[in-house]
Amino acid sequence: MWPGFGRLLLLVLVAGVSVFPVMGARVRLAERFSTAFTGLNGAQYMESAVYFDEHGPINLHWDWVAIQWLRGKDVEGSPVIAEGNTTHNYRWGSRVSIYTGLPTIVGWGWHQTQQRSGEEWAVTRRLEDLAALYNTTDVGRAESVLRDYGVKYIYVGELERLYYSRDGLAKFPRMVDKGLTLVYSNPKVDIYQVDLAP
Repeated sequence: MWPGFGRLLLLVLVAGVSVFPVMGARVRLAERFSTAFTGLNGAQYMESAVYFDEHGPINLHWDWVAIQWLRGKDVEGSPVIAEGNTTHNYRWGSRVSIYTGLPTIVGWGWHQTQQRSGEEWAVTRRLEDLAALYNTTDVGRAESVLRDYGVKYIYVGELERLYYSRDGLAKFPRMVDKGLTLVYSNPKVDIYQVDLAP
């Protein structure tokens, strides 16, 4: 009697814990993303998903299209790209470097800090410099950050517009033909190429 009861109990436990991966994953994802997409391509969900950030919704389609451009033949090598960083990990920040493999000024702050024990000050400085690049209205300060990190492209999408000041972002169009060239644009994303005089 007891061996049969043990097997039955084990079966009930296995069935019980199997419910979460099947039912819980969709509910957990729905907290941040539309769960309409199903498939094996781990990035294709961006074609139609909306990310619900604490600052507002982000239609991922426009990032998807811009990321495909960055992954295409127009961008050669491994140029550094400036992109927005979110204050919390596991948000939509650093998405361009994640999905293109291109280097960026700083990835997820806490992850970078964990990997660089004793060098936390360098991660903090990079986060401050990135915020200054997007927020400052001082073109000279922005140029200094771009030179310090060897930035070749500046990415301005919905996330950057949610997290950084409107006045700071407005300087990039003014810098066109003064070291910046608008090389890509869609309804929600602008990408500037950086070519500053020494």
